[in-house]
Amino acid sequence: MDRDAGDPNPLPGRLEAVLELFQKTFEQAHFSVCVFDAEGRYLDSNPAQYEVFGADHPPPEFSFLEDPLITAAGYKHLLEAMKEGQPVRIPPIWYDIPKIDPEYVQTRRVFLGSYVFPFKDERGEVLCYFVFHEDATEQETAREALAESEARFRLLVEKAPVGIVAIRRDGTVIEANPALLEILGSPSREATLRFNALTHPGLVEAGVAEEIRRCFETAEPVSSERPYATAWGKKVVLRYLLAPSVVADGSVEEVLAVVEDVTEAARAREEALRAERLAAAGSLAAGIVHDFGNMLTGIVGLARLLSAEPELGEAGRKRVETIREAGEEARDLVRRLKAVSREGGGGTAPVDLHETVRKVCALARHALAKSVRIEASLAAKGSVIEGDGTQLHRPLLNLAINAGQAMPEGGRLTFATADVEGDDGARQLELRVSDTGEGMAPELRDRIFEPFFTTREGEGAGLGLATVREAARRHGGAIRVDSAPGEGTTFTLRFPLTG
Repeated sequence: MDRDAGDPNPLPGRLEAVLELFQKTFEQAHFSVCVFDAEGRYLDSNPAQYEVFGADHPPPEFSFLEDPLITAAGYKHLLEAMKEGQPVRIPPIWYDIPKIDPEYVQTRRVFLGSYVFPFKDERGEVLCYFVFHEDATEQETAREALAESEARFRLLVEKAPVGIVAIRRDGTVIEANPALLEILGSPSREATLRFNALTHPGLVEAGVAEEIRRCFETAEPVSSERPYATAWGKKVVLRYLLAPSVVADGSVEEVLAVVEDVTEAARAREEALRAERLAAAGSLAAGIVHDFGNMLTGIVGLARLLSAEPELGEAGRKRVETIREAGEEARDLVRRLKAVSREGGGGTAPVDLHETVRKVCALARHALAKSVRIEASLAAKGSVIEGDGTQLHRPLLNLAINAGQAMPEGGRLTFATADVEGDDGARQLELRVSDTGEGMAPELRDRIFEPFFTTREGEGAGLGLATVREAARRHGGAIRVDSAPGEGTTFTLRFPLTG
């Protein structure tokens, strides 16, 4: 270092340069720096202090050594250490200056940590304190927002009416909500978390494990419905959606599964399908009985003609009489079969169609997915028709089941009635069954009432809508369908009112 030969003591000049450099650093620093005297009173601060606090200085009576916020945060011992001349770090706390002095205007709350360095004289007495502030407001605000979001999500998961489970890539179950425990019949969350979703025998046997593995491998959602026997002896039908959690590199870190117990709905669908098959068998049997009765009428009539032939001997006449008697007995049997068949006219009675619709809606709510909203707008003033309530209930439920199948992603099913006038001027009751499903192309719409025609192979006999039309016909009514692709479907049925 060069020294000025004419200056025997260059230290004051260098100290002045150092102080000048310190002053520039103090003023240009991007972090807040405050200077307080030995009593903790404000002396000076750099411009960055205003950026942090939104004010030039604290109120005159404020003492850093007696800061109530630091005391309230449980750090009074650090204030005591400062008074003893020790450097300390005060962890970040929220500073809300208006709570200290309403006259002191602050533009925002700040979350500050402080580094306090006492400056002492040669005797060790504190002359002043340098306080460097660490502004962690953005980080703390983000942390609090994240904590609030996690709390809301936790509440949503805990209170959700459907089961929710989170699965890691190795099959470890890391989350299960109360609804899932109820669905599975699990005694506790801990018991459920012990399972491995990829290797548990029940899940492997049911095919669920393979679909979870596929979701991890393809990063595509998987939706399915499967019967499952839980480890706690409960047999259920599960409808579930597997949603992959994809990270930045495109891999799947976790799979979130939303699980719904559709056991009752599956049972209701099976009962409806069984009823459809039974109705189809009944229709077929009724037709056979009718045709058989016609053939027997011919046989009995011919036997009577033969028995009157004069050239027929006594022995032949007895044989023909035996044939006639057997035919009469068979015809009596046909009459009894007709009495219990749908064609047999087992009797009619006044039927409140509104009440029938309400019962169908109640059953459909169990049979269809919860994502299908069922509404009834029964506005007709007259709702009583002459007919058979049982024969009406089954076809209307069939329409509801078909509508639910047309809305796999959910939608709205509406039953609506209105008073209308027939072509002959007579009062009629109109029932409209509408859905917001996928609709039908004209070529399908024109064939839906054909027996054994179906667009869902393996899911029915294809007689459901044929029996609906037949039921409308037996009650003196008619049915019409309006549908187009993407515009849903509406079935309109009309019945004559009684009285």
